[in-house]
Amino acid sequence: MSKWVVTSAKYLTESEAERLKDYLYSNANNRRGKVTLFIIMMLIGSGLRAQELCDLSVNQTPVGLGEDALSVKGKGGQLRHVWILPELSELIRWYVAKIRLTLVQRPMLKRDHDQPLLLKENGKKYDRFDLYRRIRRTAAKAGIAKRVGVHTLRHTYGTGVYRRTQNILLVKDQLGHKSLNTTTVYSKLDDATVVETLKKAHILTVKSPFSDAVDSKSLEM
Repeated sequence: MSKWVVTSAKYLTESEAERLKDYLYSNANNRRGKVTLFIIMMLIGSGLRAQELCDLSVNQTPVGLGEDALSVKGKGGQLRHVWILPELSELIRWYVAKIRLTLVQRPMLKRDHDQPLLLKENGKKYDRFDLYRRIRRTAAKAGIAKRVGVHTLRHTYGTGVYRRTQNILLVKDQLGHKSLNTTTVYSKLDDATVVETLKKAHILTVKSPFSDAVDSKSLEM
């Protein structure tokens, strides 16, 4: 059986990602909107799985680590270091100081940083179904036609990192894949991307030898 390909149906295109980001920032005028923005930007900016984000504690972020990274407990209980951009680190610090503080249902103590980073309105921990529902509804409201879930954002991250760096080992480590074979799906291009890549790669542009436009159907055998 041939390996599946990460087509544009499985990740957000650049225009879709921009549309979603614009919607998030324009609707971050209350606590719910701010939490939604934080959740989605965390997933797009780190490529975490749903359960990994739900299990992440404050101490496993730049707030506790003191560096632009996340200490993530992945599949099989394996810990990995996920490097993130400084902008995402700042967003995490802002969320912890300004938003999460209002969700803790008691005076927040220092030891509270051992507790989950994400909290619901009732102060309880998120689960992956909570994440999926919020992301799906938000993407629909932003006008994105495809069905968007946590894994869509994970694929968006993986695809973006690979296409900008061409470093498959970096993608493997960041996403926490055990086998490089799993990660190579990001190096497979869908048909539309292949055509666009060839357009950029060819040295010479092929032009028609005919002076007049040719009807392609008239050339069919």
